[in-house]
Amino acid sequence: MRKIFRKYPYPADYIVIALFISLSVFFFAKKLKNTSMAFFAVVETFSGEKQVIGLFNDTVLEVRGKIGITKVEIHAGKARILSSPCRRKLCERRGWISASWESSACLPNGVWLYITGEKTGIDAVTF
Repeated sequence: MRKIFRKYPYPADYIVIALFISLSVFFFAKKLKNTSMAFFAVVETFSGEKQVIGLFNDTVLEVRGKIGITKVEIHAGKARILSSPCRRKLCERRGWISASWESSACLPNGVWLYITGEKTGIDAVTF
């Protein structure tokens, strides 16, 4: 019967491991470098009402939509839909958004929350 696994790795295995670690560190450092500074949270309703709030003003907004009041929380440079009268609560499950290309919407209530900033990033759709 032939052995499948060796007890000691080949020298080339060390090269592959070093390459993997260096690429991981590179992409992690690239992810940490934020190329798009987000400064404002914008809350819009389908009726045309628009509110622009600084992301570093900790507050909870109440916005009237089609079916009730949606609460939007802004805290420590992030924003989220805290509560909404919609049935499935997908907007609440979206969680915190903080980058300038992210958004969250409560479609049944007609409320849209998005982040704007200095420069928008590239996502998979625009690429």
